Amino acid sequence: MQKHIIDECSLSHTSVVDWSNFCREVCDEWLRQNPMEIGGVDNNGQPLVVEIDESKFFHRKYHRGLWRPGHWVFGGVERDSGKCFLVEVPDRTEQTLSEMIQRWILPRTHIISDGWASYANITNLGAMYIHPRSYCAWGPLCRSK
Repeated sequence: MQKHIIDECSLSHTSVVDWSNFCREVCDEWLRQNPMEIGGVDNNGQPLVVEIDESKFFHRKYHRGLWRPGHWVFGGVERDSGKCFLVEVPDRTEQTLSEMIQRWILPRTHIISDGWASYANITNLGAMYIHPRSYCAWGPLCRSK
């Protein structure tokens, strides 16, 4: 993406990186000031579907340079609307992820995950969440309507 911007706009690599970082910071600030819970039910009382997953982010090009521990990020996407959230978490334990589910996903939501062990007791969150026994891999087959 940055190479395309450099070529199309005749900007230096440094300028494009600076602008990319600025745009990322603006988006980050907006998301922090406008937190959004997702899921719940639709106008007919049917549960909305939210897909959840966690991932570790770190930067290490070509397996060189200083090793960094990285950051765990937990997120969810509401299938129909595309509304989403991403939050940094200290780990991906059941306690941490359960707290994030209760914070960011509204009750009565149909939650789909990859089956990670920390999601096993979602249904114990006060019977507020519906968690299917079959799991959906993140990919084009699951996202098709």
